Amino acid sequence: MAKRMQDIGVDMIGLMTGMSYEGVAAGDIPQMIKDRLRALVGAVDVPTLAEGGINLANAKAFKDTGVNILVVGTAIDNMVCNAAKEAVTPFIVH
Repeated sequence: MAKRMQDIGVDMIGLMTGMSYEGVAAGDIPQMIKDRLRALVGAVDVPTLAEGGINLANAKAFKDTGVNILVVGTAIDNMVCNAAKEAVTPFIVH
C-alpha cells in the first residue's frame, strides 16, 4: 500500500502506531511497531513519519526505525496544559 501511495505522488507516508491506546512501558516501542516502521521506510523513497503515543520517554527509541519525522501531538498538548495550570494556579489560590 505504501508503495502505491508513493507511486500516485504523495509527499510523505506515515504510520499511526496505536501506542496512544496501548499500555507501553516508558521508553519502549513494541517490536511489532518497530518492524512495521522499518518495513515502511524500506518500501518507499519519500519521507516517512510515525505518529501516536510519542513522548519524551520514548522518542529516542524511534531513532533506529529510520523514520524521518515524529509527529508529537498529545505530549505537547499535555506539556502546555500543565504549564498553563502551573502559571495560573498561584493567582487562583492567592
